[in-house]
Amino acid sequence: MAKDEKKKVDIPNIEIEYTPRFGSNVDTSQPARKGPQEEEFVPPDGGWGWVVCITSLLTNGTAFSILNTFGIIYVYLIKEYAHGDPDISFKTSWVGSVCTGITFLICIFASISSDRNGIRPTAFFGAALGAVGLISSAFITKLELLYLTYGILLGIGGGFVYSPSLVILGHYFKRHMGIVNGIVAFGSSMYTIILSIVLPIILESLGIKYTFLILGGMYCMLLLGTLTWKPLFHRENNIPDLALSKESIVEHVDDCCSWTKKYLNVGLFKNRAYLFWFLGLSTSLFGYFVPFVHLVSIFNSF
Repeated sequence: MAKDEKKKVDIPNIEIEYTPRFGSNVDTSQPARKGPQEEEFVPPDGGWGWVVCITSLLTNGTAFSILNTFGIIYVYLIKEYAHGDPDISFKTSWVGSVCTGITFLICIFASISSDRNGIRPTAFFGAALGAVGLISSAFITKLELLYLTYGILLGIGGGFVYSPSLVILGHYFKRHMGIVNGIVAFGSSMYTIILSIVLPIILESLGIKYTFLILGGMYCMLLLGTLTWKPLFHRENNIPDLALSKESIVEHVDDCCSWTKKYLNVGLFKNRAYLFWFLGLSTSLFGYFVPFVHLVSIFNSF
């Protein structure tokens, strides 16, 4: 009798566990379907998304044009800080190298922050930090301090504002994602061409101090642009294809490296195509930015 009573108790429990919450005509042999609040997200492919597209273009243009035109600034930094130092070229090149390296390295943490803290707060923080780095560089009188202001602060700011500027596009576009990505990428080329023409004029007429202030003002304008990036879904919607990181629920952490599963989608590195692309791109970037820094000084020597 006690055994029968146990069965009567267990059977309702099983039914309760697998009974769908929404709808009655559901095949219980299949996995539970998502409720209305968890339906698949469909980007609007337009509307406010075009405003987001333009502000993302401005962000990419500002961040990358400053990186790409460092060779012009490099020449004027040497003139400003040379003072007979035979190693001034080597020391000055490190200013731009640190900035470029930090910008791309910090994108890992910018991605995690976008998932955890939100796209707008992450991007706003990056724009603010980049502005602080450039404005403070205007008042530096010792070259090595530019490693901190221009190199680290601007580098971190650039990474934190650049990464969210691409992620936010997935919230507003799907069918037009190709053309939108092209428009945003075009911003870095357009801004680089314009800044490479305007920057020497500003440097000659105003000097390095006011040039940094003007560039800092460009980053301040990004503060307004990042406020337009309103996310349309959150990580709770369980849309792994659109998430930057993949969280794994780990009850018992007994491995010193298992924290990475909580913040990074390490499973990507099991994909051979992705791994090949990742290694190839990483290798090419070792020499990609070298001409941006040294071509200007070489041409000036002729």
